[in-house]
Amino acid sequence: MRRVSRGLLHGGDDAKDAAQVSLMELLSSAANYEGRGPLEAWAQRISTRATLRWMNKQKRQRERVLAQTRELDVRDQQTLLQTETLERLPRPLEEYLEQLTEVQRVAVLLRYALGHTLPEIAGITDAPVPTVKSRINKGYQELCRLVRRDLNLGVRQSDSDSQD
Repeated sequence: MRRVSRGLLHGGDDAKDAAQVSLMELLSSAANYEGRGPLEAWAQRISTRATLRWMNKQKRQRERVLAQTRELDVRDQQTLLQTETLERLPRPLEEYLEQLTEVQRVAVLLRYALGHTLPEIAGITDAPVPTVKSRINKGYQELCRLVRRDLNLGVRQSDSDSQD
């Protein structure tokens, strides 16, 4: 068993772990040995299969951890970009949101600020999914139009504060 796991894993702690898993697999399969071939060949087959399964399991776990790490990195990057984008708006986001209709504002906030899916928003607002989708799209388009208008007019944060 050790020879198989060391050969497949090139020694080290992983080989020891795989050998232990192989031993447990061998012991649990002992009742199934029918004596048709050499015991050593049977044990080697079980050890090889157990080691390969262990290797695949370890590989999947590493890939899962890497994927989660990448996902967190992407989220952090998106959060940073969103923060930078919000800081570049001519006016505070709240002022733009106040200019939307109530149903559009609610739909946009539920979708983009709270991350709800369209069916979830439909359930919360008691509206059909196509209506929710339309409200989100129209609200988003209106927000873009308002921001573009202010950018074209040269409105800055300090300009909107001094008008109050």
